[in-house]
Amino acid sequence: MNTDIAIKADLMRNHELWPGQTKAEWSKDHREFILGILLPHIIRPRRSVEQVIRWAYEAGMEQRCDGSSIVPDVTWPFGLIKDPGGVGHDYLHELQRNRMTDPRGHRWTRMESINWYRDAMLDFRRPVRALVRWTGLCLGSWFDWYFGKPDKPRDPPPPSLTGVLRLV
Repeated sequence: MNTDIAIKADLMRNHELWPGQTKAEWSKDHREFILGILLPHIIRPRRSVEQVIRWAYEAGMEQRCDGSSIVPDVTWPFGLIKDPGGVGHDYLHELQRNRMTDPRGHRWTRMESINWYRDAMLDFRRPVRALVRWTGLCLGSWFDWYFGKPDKPRDPPPPSLTGVLRLV
């Protein structure tokens, strides 16, 4: 990890939102910490990386995903939390699996999603992890990307108001 980041991280450990190292920390909501401290003050990622992570956490994706699936997040230096890059990548994968677009209306391709995750790992100063996970995703994610089934809807969709509200 970059020494500048290590110094900033060391200074921030005393903050009340800083995640702990307990097993219970894994299932907590870290949205405030990620969006309010980690991204803007410690990591400062490129805009595209920050935007997807922000969308993912605002959509509650941290609670629905497992972080980085195959390689666990045990070496993550910011407490026992899910890797925000993994949360963002899972968000993009969920959008694709459910045939949805991101909040700007873009439908992500498999390689855009994989390359985004590599960029996130590079922004988090993890170049070896970026290469290893990029290679793993290129080799292994194609099956679920192309043949995965859509998620079951969580809530019924809101009723359509087309035809109900007519101007007289």
